[in-house]
Amino acid sequence: KFQIMEVMDTLITDNSNRPTIKLIRYRKNYSATIPYSSMTWTLQSVWVANKTTTDVEVVEENIRYTKLAFPANLNGKWNGTAHADTSAHTYQYTAFDAPLMLNGNAFSKTLTVQQYLNSNALMYQNYYEQYARGVGLIYKQYVNYTYSQAGGIIHTGVIAGGTYYVMTVNSYGKQ
Repeated sequence: KFQIMEVMDTLITDNSNRPTIKLIRYRKNYSATIPYSSMTWTLQSVWVANKTTTDVEVVEENIRYTKLAFPANLNGKWNGTAHADTSAHTYQYTAFDAPLMLNGNAFSKTLTVQQYLNSNALMYQNYYEQYARGVGLIYKQYVNYTYSQAGGIIHTGVIAGGTYYVMTVNSYGKQ
């Protein structure tokens, strides 16, 4: 468990001469004995983001993702990993202008981006993000499970291993 604080820092110019926001990410690691409120933020990483008339690109750990595509509309699709040196993932809007309540925060207009969904007898993978209008990313889920194959038999639904990673907004605003 940990907390992340993302700060929109300064406007810079990227290699393509585009205006780019520098995102400074800070982290507090969970402690059973020290409350988060008593901890200091530690620099974790620096990311950048570009918003154009057609999309929003974010460089996370030196990998560029196309997080949003415009115009945003329900079932709209795009290649979210077009700029990444990874396998192609077709991103899709699955909810648009939907109200959502998270951690006591009410968001009147959110959209959901399904980044990847793969489910079969051997594995379950579900990656998606939710954004609130005027706020930004408010929820992220990354689930990647493999199912048990004990004794040479596939046990669909019996998790042998994997990752369950969830980020949920707890507050937002200006510093």
